[in-house]
Amino acid sequence: MPKFLAKIYVGLRGRNPTFIKNINFLTPRVIRNTLRNHVTSYRDLGEERIIGRIQNPERIALNHPVARKILMILKRIKLSFVACEIVRSIPIYTPIRIIAKKKEPIP
Repeated sequence: MPKFLAKIYVGLRGRNPTFIKNINFLTPRVIRNTLRNHVTSYRDLGEERIIGRIQNPERIALNHPVARKILMILKRIKLSFVACEIVRSIPIYTPIRIIAKKKEPIP
């Protein structure tokens, strides 16, 4: 979330929000760009989880019936890939879990 919203949120929780100014918020794009130069491969497990749910909407919990129904329709008419591309192209701020493989040193 943007820092101004983080300050409001922390304040509403009864805490002093001054520490927010010292936090560096990293976006998935910044992390990917940083890793690109230092690892041979990486996977964003948060993004993979969302895309997995889009591709398999029957696994979505029943307490999200509208999302499940929309994704089932997209799958039936073979347009799930559109939702997957949207997820890949817009910054969705889920908890970021990445698996990275370090580059081998050049001899």
